[in-house]
Amino acid sequence: MCIGRRTDARIYRHSGLDTILRMHAKGRNGRQLCIFADQGYAHSTVVQVPYGKSLRMSRKQRNFNVAMSQVRIAVEHEFGKIRNFFRFTQYVGECSTYFFVP
Repeated sequence: MCIGRRTDARIYRHSGLDTILRMHAKGRNGRQLCIFADQGYAHSTVVQVPYGKSLRMSRKQRNFNVAMSQVRIAVEHEFGKIRNFFRFTQYVGECSTYFFVP
C-alpha cells in the first residue's frame, strides 16, 4: 500500500525532535540552540524561520533573512547530493518516491 508524501514539517512534528532539542541543544553558556527551517515550519524557541516578506521589515530582519537564505541554499545543495547518491532508495515497485507499507 502506498501512502502519499509526508511534509518535512509534519514529520518534524511527529518525530519528537522538538522535545529533544529543547532538552539537549544547549550552548556552552546554557543558552538554547536552534535550527533554521523554511516558512512551512512553526516558529518556536528551537526552530527559527525567516521573517515574512513585508515593506516594514527592519534592516536587521532583512539581513537575517539574507543570511539564513545563504545557509539554507548551501545545505539544500548538500541534501541534493546525498539524495542523488541514494537515489535507489526512492523507488519501491510502482510507488516511486512514496513510502511503502506492507
